[in-house]
Amino acid sequence: MWPFTRQQPTPVAVSIQQRSEIMGRIHASNVASIADAQISLRSGEDYKKALERVQYKLNHQALRTALYERRKAMGYDDAKDPATVNQTLGTAMRERRRALGYDAQDPAVGVLKQIVGLLERADLTINVKPLSWFFDESRIKAKGPESFWAHVDQKKGYAARREGVEDELFQYSAPTVPNSDRYQTVAAGVKKYGSPALKDDKVTNPDFSPGSRPVYAALNWLSLVGGGAYKYGHVYFVLNTYIKHKATFLHGDTFHAGVANAANLANHFNYYPLICNCKDNVLDAMMSPKDAKSESVAREEYIDAQIHTSVLFNRDVKAVYFLRGDFLRNNNLGGAIAFNKVKPNFEKFCKYNGLTPTYVD
Repeated sequence: MWPFTRQQPTPVAVSIQQRSEIMGRIHASNVASIADAQISLRSGEDYKKALERVQYKLNHQALRTALYERRKAMGYDDAKDPATVNQTLGTAMRERRRALGYDAQDPAVGVLKQIVGLLERADLTINVKPLSWFFDESRIKAKGPESFWAHVDQKKGYAARREGVEDELFQYSAPTVPNSDRYQTVAAGVKKYGSPALKDDKVTNPDFSPGSRPVYAALNWLSLVGGGAYKYGHVYFVLNTYIKHKATFLHGDTFHAGVANAANLANHFNYYPLICNCKDNVLDAMMSPKDAKSESVAREEYIDAQIHTSVLFNRDVKAVYFLRGDFLRNNNLGGAIAFNKVKPNFEKFCKYNGLTPTYVD
């Protein structure tokens, strides 16, 4: 007989809802992994396309202008002494490239690296409207942002369109995976918990978990005070960097025409599709982030992020900001009366989730 008896822990009952949430999180992660694999496979081709676009955009204009000015300053006349001019300008060209931070062989390579660095350093942010979130106390104990599908019953007439776009991007109804038992098991799980099987705009799949679907954020690509999607609200949450590893990105609003195509998806290890597909004014701003015009572009044109994991305010948020000055100056929002209404609830929310509110004037 053994001298002691090991005490087994009492099993913890898991409700049907809790199990659904758990399975939703697991398969959201699987969706991210499948998307990452597909994005990685085309990263080389995406790089070539992005470089070609920057080359076309750059068109060596800055370099040609600089060399022309250098030639004039040196007093050379091409017609009188072409050999000497060409030799001297070759040296001047190399010096100017280094001064501008360009690659010795191709100026576009250096510019492309600059843009990718900008995107790599950018925070993920979620903007919300204070009057929607903090007008009353209903969200004080909110744990995190929820996907559209958590409240699909309140969104009449929109579910089918939402499903069409998200299924086009992430193939919830029929995931494309290698033909092996392990991958097929993953695909079956994604379909079981991620496909709502809509009928007349209602979810008919009893196993469907809203947690399997993405939460949306924005990549604050110009590091603006105001967040990555300023137009969506005067309160914004800055997410911890590790969330970017569970996110995919599109060059514009996911639900705008022509944006939602799986071939346009980017991730943290392949930002090139954003550079390939963004609007011309966005690329201009990325190439010249300190230009006075760039900030106004970034306030209007945002990079959409689909987050394939749960986001908790008390775990995944590193800062929260209330744009108090902009809110008070916007007469359509109710001024000081409205601010004094939402401020106590905003601060209670922050306290509940262990966040320190920062007001920006």
